[in-house]
Amino acid sequence: FKDRDRSGKGFANRFYTMATGNSGTYQSYGEAGFLYENFDSPQLPGWKVEEGKWNVASGRLIQSNTSSANTNIHIPLKQRNDEVYVYHWKARMTGEADNLRHGFHFFCSEPEKSNRGNSYFVIIRDAEGGDFIEIYKSAFNKFDRKVKKEVTLTPGKTYDYKVICNPQKGRIEVYLDNKFKASWVDRYPLFSGEGISLRTGGCKVAFDNLRVYKARENAVSVPISGSRALLSNNTSFKVASLVV
Repeated sequence: FKDRDRSGKGFANRFYTMATGNSGTYQSYGEAGFLYENFDSPQLPGWKVEEGKWNVASGRLIQSNTSSANTNIHIPLKQRNDEVYVYHWKARMTGEADNLRHGFHFFCSEPEKSNRGNSYFVIIRDAEGGDFIEIYKSAFNKFDRKVKKEVTLTPGKTYDYKVICNPQKGRIEVYLDNKFKASWVDRYPLFSGEGISLRTGGCKVAFDNLRVYKARENAVSVPISGSRALLSNNTSFKVASLVV
């Protein structure tokens, strides 16, 4: 990678994710901790719906059930405590209720459950009582809010969200349109995760450009053989890079 430091202050972190291609469709390898999802396929390969009305339209994942307080769609993704991750998505919330919200669960032990077993999650809330970014931890499927930070959201606008998780340090950072907004340090961080999950409450949400990145240095080695191979000799692939 050739990284350019636009700040002049050096790099806090550098990340990458990968996807392999076949017939113009690219999919990532969740066993290696990557996600690269453009929602090109209406069949949503790899995803499982537990609650809500989810479908793909115009390259976006749409959840349209506005009566449910906790919808759930999830996909397997291995997460380990010796990596640093970025969870990145774009979302647009619309609805007539006074408490629109959506969230992203990560480090999920049981993503099929209501609060995904053991997990972390970030909630984005556009409500009559104020707009907030909230950080939660779920233990044994019971959640506890750790941070509630007031922000300003424009109804119906698409926002870019990034969450950096360093499990060894227990630190979670949340960015809204690439601006730091909230953080929390877990003194007893989760050790591993089996999946990630999206949730919505009281609104219609359009998700797009869903990515999970892992930390990197100047170069990475990509295996093309063996049980954990990311590529074969005749596979096309994409790499996305992110620097902080």
